[in-house]
Amino acid sequence: RNGVRLAQTPQTFDAEKIKQAYGRYSTFLLPVLKFLLAFVLFKGINASMGFVKELDSIFLLLILSLICSIMPLNLMVFFGILLIGQCFGVGIEVAGFAVALILVLMILYIRFTPRDAVILLLTPVAFQLGIPCVIPIGYGLTKSPASAISSGCGVVVYYFIQLVQQNSSMLKGADAKESIQNLKVLLDGMLKNQEMMINIIAFVIVLLLVNVIRRMSVDYAWQIAIFAGAIAYIVIIVTGGIFMDVKSPVIPLIAGVAGAVIIAEILEFFLFHVDYSRTENLQFEDDEYYYY
Repeated sequence: RNGVRLAQTPQTFDAEKIKQAYGRYSTFLLPVLKFLLAFVLFKGINASMGFVKELDSIFLLLILSLICSIMPLNLMVFFGILLIGQCFGVGIEVAGFAVALILVLMILYIRFTPRDAVILLLTPVAFQLGIPCVIPIGYGLTKSPASAISSGCGVVVYYFIQLVQQNSSMLKGADAKESIQNLKVLLDGMLKNQEMMINIIAFVIVLLLVNVIRRMSVDYAWQIAIFAGAIAYIVIIVTGGIFMDVKSPVIPLIAGVAGAVIIAEILEFFLFHVDYSRTENLQFEDDEYYYY
């Protein structure tokens, strides 16, 4: 008013405010996130396969996604029926193979990691987005080593979708004799898929490596785990590709790993944001023990 401008005090970035805001609105945010996850997953399946046009109805996808938004994540995996339905559009033997494959994966999942349903859902999505490395790094940071089983199952689901998509013209319209041959093609396509095997090995090793490092009692353990996992993933994919004669484009691989590192750093910020500049190391003792 007197012609004097007052300098504003810059606002400092407060991680706690973001966490508190998330905690306040998580009741509304979680259903929205589950809805988006389900919609992207279902849309991705239909985009990759698309053999039954009726299943690609936007109305049907919205209804299924709304149902998933209010369901526990563990029950969302049962909507793999959409995948089976698309396989039925190729042939009944392909749908039968999909049922058998999903049952085997579900048995492994329910037996060892019943609370890791979201890994099975996110892995195909991560591959479609070109950032598969985010799955072993992210779950290595947040889950137990047993999550390696679920991540491997997710890799199998993704490559099965790719197998059906690439061979759909050959698999369609088979008679009784050709149906048996189609089953052999599917079985060989899964068991002899070197690229899938490399990715399963990479997922398991990276997840276990990240999990071990982030548990270490050292400063910046999570950041070290993230970058160690990223480097290990690149090394395994490139080395495996050389030995098994599988082409792995380097630039998309590095770009995908870089994207995964960024997402993992965001995850670390929300789950384990520590001011290491204020770290103090203490040592004291009583009559029998030393304490650190």
